[in-house]
Amino acid sequence: MTKAAFTLAFAGFIRVAEFTYKEADCQLEPSFSKWFVTKSSVRIRAMGAYMDLTLPSSKTDRFRKGVKLTIAASCDIACPLYTMEQFLAHDTHRRQYASLFCIGTLEQQAFTRQYVVHMLQGLAVTPGLGHGG
Repeated sequence: MTKAAFTLAFAGFIRVAEFTYKEADCQLEPSFSKWFVTKSSVRIRAMGAYMDLTLPSSKTDRFRKGVKLTIAASCDIACPLYTMEQFLAHDTHRRQYASLFCIGTLEQQAFTRQYVVHMLQGLAVTPGLGHGG
């Protein structure tokens, strides 16, 4: 799930706030999907050649009409389409209008900005990027 989130964000130049949530955001039933990216925001197209990601709300979308991003398969180790297909194939237990990403499989906590920053810091330290010197 984390790899799917990070490769999608990188390939689509997506801001952290566009794919993370606050705990309170998840309580916004039934209007949640009008403001936040959900599983239904992703459409795999042309037999896996590309996907469409609809951002219902974005900082650059002043009139809140939604923005559709087209993200192509890169056919490499960091292919956002492949990782998204793998993620969605394993994430069959949640509804289509659930948040696209969540923390955990059972408790399904909100995929927060703090969690993303923590994961990126951990990934940077692993290969030694976090150590000055």
